[in-house]
Amino acid sequence: MRVHQTIGLAAVLNFGLTVVEVGAFFLTNSLTVGASALHDVGDCFLLLASYAAEKLSLKRPDRRRTFGYRRLSIVAAFFNALVLLGGSLVIIGESIRRLIMPEVIETAGLVWLAGAGLMINGFLGWRLSRGHSLNERVISWHFFEDFFGWLGILFLAAAGPLINRSWVDPLIAIIFAAIVFANALRNLIKILNILLEGTPSDISLPELISAVKKVEGVTALHDIHCWTTDNLYHCFTAHIVVDEQFWNWEDCYCLKNSIKRLLEENGVPHSTLELERSHSCSLGTCLGARF
Repeated sequence: MRVHQTIGLAAVLNFGLTVVEVGAFFLTNSLTVGASALHDVGDCFLLLASYAAEKLSLKRPDRRRTFGYRRLSIVAAFFNALVLLGGSLVIIGESIRRLIMPEVIETAGLVWLAGAGLMINGFLGWRLSRGHSLNERVISWHFFEDFFGWLGILFLAAAGPLINRSWVDPLIAIIFAAIVFANALRNLIKILNILLEGTPSDISLPELISAVKKVEGVTALHDIHCWTTDNLYHCFTAHIVVDEQFWNWEDCYCLKNSIKRLLEENGVPHSTLELERSHSCSLGTCLGARF
């Protein structure tokens, strides 16, 4: 099964579970179920955006989109994160109100709902974790997180006769919403870094520069830029200052290919390198000491 097909299957199953959760929220008046439904709504957007991105990533770059369409998933994730942040704050606020003024919670049928949630999220987390793409493995953690959320709902349903559900339910909802809020905020920070064309979080630029400088014939680098289109496809551009004794066609060709292979081995598949003779580069612009 191809990547976009696996993600499409996850989107369909997750959407079906979300519809059931929304109905269960109105029937049971449980904020824990409501918090889980909110999180799964966000996951639906994430899965649809990932599905679209995987499909569109197959398109060739054109004159208007020279890097292709991979960043569409980042734009969708940005709005998804904002929705999750706002929704989590609403759930937390309502939970605090219910702690002050408790309401009756109906748990009839929640055991079956929790069982379905555990099976669906457990299956999807396992299936996506077996994928070969980083995108699939990252998404799998969303379902593993949901799996543990459903464990909380199962506890609420199974232990209903033994506990005071009127305060345990909003307490679990606060914990679950806080986890969703923290994850959404962390993802939003990553997304903003991508949109600002910051250095990818999994790339150490000083170490990368140091490795390039160790290539025989390289004396310095400057005008260095490293960014990512969608947190998966990293790019690197730089001016490479070449020692005079290597300034010939054959050595420059080998040196450039060596640097490109080095960058690929370090997770940067796209690089644009401009070679310069050492005597034509001024000391102030070529040392790159600030890195």
